[in-house]
Amino acid sequence: MWLGHVGAIEVTNHVKAEIYLLSEEENGRKTGIRSGFTDKLFCSTWDQVARFDLSQELLMPGENASATVTLMRTMPFRKGISFTLRDGGHKQTIAKGMISELLPPVQVEKYNLKKAAATAHDD
Repeated sequence: MWLGHVGAIEVTNHVKAEIYLLSEEENGRKTGIRSGFTDKLFCSTWDQVARFDLSQELLMPGENASATVTLMRTMPFRKGISFTLRDGGHKQTIAKGMISELLPPVQVEKYNLKKAAATAHDD
């Protein structure tokens, strides 16, 4: 839970982040993830499904990349806050990251993160 006066905490569902995909030796994935990867993001006291549009098409274990992240709903964020990404099927941490920039919120209709992310890139 975050506590603060009105306007003190920024909420958005659209951010830029730096992400590191854990290697197999770090108990991460054996395979890479593609841009558009969707899974559960855990940040401070909340978790939510997120879509990761990477700066490259494929991110392999042990590599870093920049990403634009889109969530279903707005959540509290601040620049520099860390997060983890977990593989929903195996419930293991597969990546770690840090928020580098807050972007204006985007509207997600009918749980379509792909469409919301594409709309945001058109602006």
